[in-house]
Amino acid sequence: MRRRLYANCLNRNFDEVLAEVREIPFESMDYNFLKVYLAKSCQWGHTESVNHIWYKYVVRKNTLLVDPELLCSIGNLAIYDRKNFMPNDIYKYYVKHYGREETPKNSQWRYELLRIKTESFARTTSTKTNFREKWKVFLQDMDNCLPLITRFRVRDFPNLVESYRDETQDGKDLMVEYLFEEKMVAVKNPYSLPMLLNFMLLETSFSADLKMSLFKRFFTVHQFLPKEDSVMILVRACSNDAYRLNDLFGFCGDFSLSEMSPRIFQPVKKVFNEKQLDQGSFPLLAARINSSTSH
Repeated sequence: MRRRLYANCLNRNFDEVLAEVREIPFESMDYNFLKVYLAKSCQWGHTESVNHIWYKYVVRKNTLLVDPELLCSIGNLAIYDRKNFMPNDIYKYYVKHYGREETPKNSQWRYELLRIKTESFARTTSTKTNFREKWKVFLQDMDNCLPLITRFRVRDFPNLVESYRDETQDGKDLMVEYLFEEKMVAVKNPYSLPMLLNFMLLETSFSADLKMSLFKRFFTVHQFLPKEDSVMILVRACSNDAYRLNDLFGFCGDFSLSEMSPRIFQPVKKVFNEKQLDQGSFPLLAARINSSTSH
């Protein structure tokens, strides 16, 4: 039986493995196999197997120790399987077994598991919960709990992006106020408000003029918050509009080039090359391109 279980597991015959594992008495289970089975089930996304092992051998029996990397894999599966309570249970399990050790690696696991918890709430509540409540959860679970040096990036929160996109127009307009006024929960991390701005810069229903206006107003009020991700989003959004790009880099005139990744300028150079633009007509944009080339 043992050899057959391993073979079926490695050959991804997970339905057969699960049917057989369900019949194995608890005291007869091979825990070395169970660890392999859990890892392979996570790797290939067999949620039925993952759920069975998690609830029977981890939650109820507490006999299988799951490492942080595998906890993250289980959590990511739970997001897309809409298991809304599971990511919270996974995070509690992590804190219980690994939370006392303050190491750089454990900080990464903690960030990832809290991100999974936040994303799961955003996805599983769907449109039943408005975006400001989901933003509140992000602030409580991540902004207020993780070190201030933690960098939040919009690409790590696709379900929050989708939640903002699905918000009503009134809800979207209301969130603009959160960029400039403290609401509900204090914002501590310097990357949080720029990420909220970036949700809006990615919003397809907002015009380019509105996005540029929001960007300028935000960084006029919050001059010392990080700009790079926001600039990159606008550059991509305006990649075929040299006038807006010229305006953007004119506004960022005092923004040190050393803070901006060279990748920001790649689409800008493409516009100049493809459209054979006169650099004299777009001096600020041309200056940025020339400066980035020389660095």
